[in-house]
This record gives sequence, C-alpha cells and structure tokens, in this order.
Amino acid sequence: MANEQLRREIRKKYKTDMEMAEKMGWTKQKLSKTILGQRCPKVSDINAMSNALEIPVETVISFFIQ
Repeated sequence: MANEQLRREIRKKYKTDMEMAEKMGWTKQKLSKTILGQRCPKVSDINAMSNALEIPVETVISFFIQ
C-alpha cells in the first residue's frame, strides 16, 4: 500500500510525522491527510516531500500512483 511505503521512508529520516511536517512548514494534519490519500498532493507538495525525505521526486510520485 502506498501510504505504508511513504511511512517507511518518513521513519527512515524522522522520528514522527510532526517532525517532518515542521521541516516542510506543514501542519501535521496536512501531512497525515496527504499520507492517507485524503488530499491530492500538488506539485509543490511532491517537491517538498522529496526535499524533506531526500529522495527523488519520481519516488514520491510512485507512492501516490498505484
């Protein structure tokens, strides 16, 4: 499942979702909704996640396209 793959990537770099959200200037709620597929990420969101996780944009996109 896509959100499980994304959560694994987040846990490799951050102890909590809140830590990553703060790094990106997001609320925890925005990050949670994005991870759970309750909101569609914008291109700028994908770029922010890629930068925060230090992984390629293509990898982040793959989490949302299944």
